[in-house]
Amino acid sequence: MKETAIFCLLVSLFACSGDTKKNTNTELDKTTNNSTKIETFLQRQAPQEAIKLKIGFKLYDDEPLEQEPYIVDKLNAISDSLFSKYGIAKESDTIMVHVWRNYDAFLEDQLTLTGTQFPGSGGYIFSPTDLALLYSEDIANVAEHEFVHASSLSINDQLGHESRWLWEAFAIYEADELIHPKNLGYLRDGKFPSIAELNGEFDGAGANRIYQVGYVLSEFVVETWGSEKYLELIQESADLEKVLSMTTEEFEIKWQKFVKEKYLAGQI
Repeated sequence: MKETAIFCLLVSLFACSGDTKKNTNTELDKTTNNSTKIETFLQRQAPQEAIKLKIGFKLYDDEPLEQEPYIVDKLNAISDSLFSKYGIAKESDTIMVHVWRNYDAFLEDQLTLTGTQFPGSGGYIFSPTDLALLYSEDIANVAEHEFVHASSLSINDQLGHESRWLWEAFAIYEADELIHPKNLGYLRDGKFPSIAELNGEFDGAGANRIYQVGYVLSEFVVETWGSEKYLELIQESADLEKVLSMTTEEFEIKWQKFVKEKYLAGQI
């Protein structure tokens, strides 16, 4: 996990729950509608593999940004990946990468741009095409994370407001920010955070653990139900009962079992 928590502001997994549900006409219609919705999203975009992003930089100091070419490469690579996997169209407008080196100025402008401050943050977005970054040696990876956030708005522009855990988990997973569970003492001790904790306020101790477990949460969904269900879950703001036919508690139990079997065998 990065020492500085990364977050995003928008200015502002197949399992039964116990009883077998009856295949009523209403349920069949709902399943058909959801399937059509996913297929439409996946197929609606024309091939854009050759399109490169237009990327600009705005530096809030007098020092050059030597990582510019690395950031450009990172953003084009993740854009290609998101289009290939989820049909997310490549942005035609210029992506502006705003970079601050002075932390106090970063927070002051964060307040101006978003109406609030989040001490400890290292990046955010204030529009679908504006990435705000605090300079660090890891800035290209932070830019990638924030770009995934911006791209996810085309799937569900309310995700960040309605499900913080999935909002962050998607960006962490697609940016390949795996924190191995064996390196997290609380997971080795069997003390897994709940979805409610992960949905907490940005500065909450439990909520910040989403940056550590977000990857394995997304991985669990994808490996258990597949990418299309994952996409549907994002579209439905992590409505587990609607998409996966299970309660939050059932989801948590299955996720913990997945992590223990895949990563923590012999550790707990």
